[in-house]
Amino acid sequence: MDAAFLVPQLILAGHSPAGAEAELGPRVTAWRAADPEAVNLFAAAITGYWAWHHAHGPGGALGAYRGRAAEAGRRWIDYRLG
Repeated sequence: MDAAFLVPQLILAGHSPAGAEAELGPRVTAWRAADPEAVNLFAAAITGYWAWHHAHGPGGALGAYRGRAAEAGRRWIDYRLG
C-alpha cells in the first residue's frame, strides 16, 4: 500500500500517471507483484476518500490538498482503466 500511496503524490509532483507507475516498477518488488485489480480498487478508494473529504471537510490548506489529490487520483484511475 505504501507504494500505491506514492503514485498520486508523484502525479501531484508533475509525473504522468504512466510515469508515476514506471518510477515504482524497477524499485519496488511489491509493486510489480501487486494484483492489478487490487491496485484499481485502492486507487478508487483513496480517490473517493479525498474527494469526499474535499467536499465535506474543513477547507483551508488541507481541503485544497485533498482537492488536488482527488484530481490526481482521478487521472490515475482514468489511466488504469483506459
